[in-house]
Amino acid sequence: MDCLASLRTVVGLVALMLCSGRLMANDAFANATVISQGQLPYLSFLSATGTAEPGEPAHAGSPALASRWLSWTAAQTQPCRFEEFFNSGTARLAVYTGNTLATLTPVAQSSGSIAFLANANTTYHLVVDSPGSDFIRLTPFPPGGADDLSNAEPISGPLPLHVTGNNIIATAAKDDEDWLPSYPPIATVWWSWISDFNGTIRMDARRSNATARLTLYEKTPAGSLVRVAVGVDIAVLEVTKTTEYLICVDGTEGTGKIEFVLQPVPPDPPSNDDVAKARDLGNASIICDGEWIHHATAEAGVPNETPGMFGLPGDRTLWWKWTCPASGTYRISQLGSDRASTIFLYTGSPLAGILAATSDLTEGTLLNATSGTNYWIQIRTIAPHAVRTEINLHPATHEPGYFHTLIDRRYFALTGSDRHPAADPDGDGFPN
Repeated sequence: MDCLASLRTVVGLVALMLCSGRLMANDAFANATVISQGQLPYLSFLSATGTAEPGEPAHAGSPALASRWLSWTAAQTQPCRFEEFFNSGTARLAVYTGNTLATLTPVAQSSGSIAFLANANTTYHLVVDSPGSDFIRLTPFPPGGADDLSNAEPISGPLPLHVTGNNIIATAAKDDEDWLPSYPPIATVWWSWISDFNGTIRMDARRSNATARLTLYEKTPAGSLVRVAVGVDIAVLEVTKTTEYLICVDGTEGTGKIEFVLQPVPPDPPSNDDVAKARDLGNASIICDGEWIHHATAEAGVPNETPGMFGLPGDRTLWWKWTCPASGTYRISQLGSDRASTIFLYTGSPLAGILAATSDLTEGTLLNATSGTNYWIQIRTIAPHAVRTEINLHPATHEPGYFHTLIDRRYFALTGSDRHPAADPDGDGFPN
C-alpha cells in the first residue's frame, strides 16, 4: 500500500473510533464480533482489554496473550487481506476455520498483514493478538486472473472490456520477464484475450490498487510467446484479428485489486488534429474534454510541431480554442491523460506563436486570462504510450470544489453540472 493510501486509512479509522466511541466486547472466542457482508471492507478499533483463554492455540508461533476475536462467513470464493495498523511487528494475526477453540484449523498466520483465500459459505475466525489498542481491516478482493501462465483466465466480449481481479495471493514465476529493473516481478497474474479486429488497443490499469506493471505477449501459431508491449499503468498494442494475446499484470508497490480496461483506439486522426480545425470549447468556466492523440500528426510551419523526417516519427499534436468568460486565474491541466505531454497556450493567432503559458506537468499550468480573449490550446506528445489526452480547465481559486483526485493516479472525477462534454470523454464508463 502506498504511503498516501495508508495515511488516509489511518485518518479514516481514527474518525471511525471518535465517532462511534465503542470498544468491542470480543475478548472470548464465543463472543466474537460477527462481520456481515454489508460491512465489508471492515474497519474497526479494538481496545487493549484482550486476554488469552484456556485451550487457545498459539497465534503466529507464539502463545496467546491478548487476543480479540471476529468471525465472518464468506459469500463467495475470493482472496482477502486481514491487517492491523498500530502495532506492526508485535501484533500477531491469524485466521482459522472450525467450531470451537479445540477444533480450530489454521488458514493463515503472520504479523501485521496476512492474505488468504476465502471459500464460499465457509466461516472464518479472525484473531488479533496485540499488546495495545489497535485498528484492524478485513478486505475482500474481486476474483480474477490466474497465478500461472498455463492457466491464464480467458476474457472476451465487446470493447471497451472492463476486467477486474487481484494478485493478493499470487506469486512470481522464475521465467517472468524482468523488463523494469527497479520493480522486478513479485506477484504476477495472467489473462488471455483473442482479438476480433485489426487495429490498435489501449490497456488502462490506473484504477488498480497499486501502480500496475503490464506485459503483453502475442501467441504465435507454434504456441510460443513474443513480447509485443509493456507499460506502467498504460500500454498500447497493435493487434491482429483471431490472434491470441496474453496479458500479465503485476504491482510495482505491492499487491491488491487489479482493474483494467481494454479499449479500441480510433484508426484515423482526430477532427482537431490541425490548428485550423481547433475544437471550440466555447466560454464555459469549467471544462473537461479529451481526444485520442495516438494517430494525431504534426503540421509543417506550425509552432512547436515537428513533422517526421529521416524515418523518425513526428510530433503528435491536437488543438482546442477557448474564450475566457471572466477575467481571473484558471488552471489548465492534463489530469486523466495517459502520460504527461506538453501544453502550449497562445493568444492572438496561434501561428504567430504568442505564448501565454506552457507546461509539461500533469497538473498543467496557471493562466491569468482576460474576459473575452480567445486562447488556443495545443497539446503535443512524442511518447508512444500517450494514446489518450485529456484537458481540464477551471478557475484556480476553487479547485477543490471542482475536482476530486483519486489516489494520485492521474485520473479524477469532475463534480458540478458544467462538465463539457457531459458524457465520459473516452467512453470507458469511468470518470476522467
